[in-house]
Amino acid sequence: MDAAARLAKRAEASYVLMRAHASLAELSMFTGDLDAAGPLISSSLDIARREGFVVDHARALSNSGHLAILRGEYDDARSILTRSIEEARGAGSPAIEATCLEVFGELERACGDLPAAASRYEESLALLDMLRAERAALTVRLNLVICLILHGDYVAARDAAISTQHALRRQGVSILLPFTHAALACCDAAERSEPRLKHHIGALEKVDPATAPFRSDLHALLSRLAELCRSRSLHGPVSYTHLRAHET
Repeated sequence: MDAAARLAKRAEASYVLMRAHASLAELSMFTGDLDAAGPLISSSLDIARREGFVVDHARALSNSGHLAILRGEYDDARSILTRSIEEARGAGSPAIEATCLEVFGELERACGDLPAAASRYEESLALLDMLRAERAALTVRLNLVICLILHGDYVAARDAAISTQHALRRQGVSILLPFTHAALACCDAAERSEPRLKHHIGALEKVDPATAPFRSDLHALLSRLAELCRSRSLHGPVSYTHLRAHET
């Protein structure tokens, strides 16, 4: 085997290892194992830097920024994510740039700046729409809806929730539909539209909160819905016992 072939084989092996570590890091963060995620991210960064995998280095930086958010290290996260966006743009990778912007949205939301978070999610969505990556855009759409609801922008939230609902149905991801029902119920309550509110709460009452994904986000929407209903004295023909169960 000549030198060029050996280098190519080594690069291929390095790439596989780097992607495996990046995926394991993302899984570890999802499951809350932050101690395991740290070394995996460091490894993927080191390999990407050493082998010149520019796009994957930007992706690894976004993972590093996400980890910093989960650790509450917001200043570090902002610096890392700014760099990750610059690297993704420099590498000409709108897909990775969209991922970095989505994570930046999570940072802004964690810092309590909901308009800034919504802006980042919209930037990410614009890139994903350009790429026609509808499935990859689903969680970004949901995050945007949540930000708009929590910020009290119910007109924009309704439009975003309806378009997200259509996208979820096109992609066959029914497990996430409760988020759109909760968001639309919030909009209905804000507008005192009791017939529509009844419809969306009826859909929510069929949801088992123990099996719903991203329960903290669903909890945030349901808490806002309960506040809106109380403040507007909206009782209707349904009980809110099921919704209050999410608040515990």
